[in-house]
Amino acid sequence: MNKNLILIPSSKYVSEQMQLDIGKIPPLLIPLNGTPLFEHILKKLNNLPGENTFFIAVDEGKDQIKSFISRKKREELIKILEVKETKSLGETILTALRKIKISDFNNLIINFGDTLIGDNISLDKDAVFYKNLNVSFKWTIFKSKDGEIIQITDKMKSDYSGINSVFIGLFLIKNISLFLECIEG
Repeated sequence: MNKNLILIPSSKYVSEQMQLDIGKIPPLLIPLNGTPLFEHILKKLNNLPGENTFFIAVDEGKDQIKSFISRKKREELIKILEVKETKSLGETILTALRKIKISDFNNLIINFGDTLIGDNISLDKDAVFYKNLNVSFKWTIFKSKDGEIIQITDKMKSDYSGINSVFIGLFLIKNISLFLECIEG
């Protein structure tokens, strides 16, 4: 049976521009059709085959997320991991994974706190969800060759024009230990 570690990094508040419309909240609480985005993510990912264990990596807005989970009586299903003052999404993921006994799981699903993906998620192999877009300055972009990623450019440094492959916030990793080893660098 699959034992899925589902990690949702949501350690920063939404952008200042979004705060003007929806207030100072973490991305997981962005309203979508009157329901927080987290409810939509949970519904999609909880349907994956196997035993699903949810972890949310939080810092800014942690009390708002804890309160929401408590109101929904989901403390048993969702574990909160506090990651203090991480500087990047990668550091948030690394810090969270170091707090989890990863040997208990055989799949790692990382779903960014501001990302909702459709229903076509398969646990058969490693997967990076991406989209080809003409806007690159807001996205981390990558180049690939023969199905392998050969270069990654951080969104803060990407000034490429034209169509680029951009990470959209959902990743499936089969070998969690190797992934952790790679990001520890």
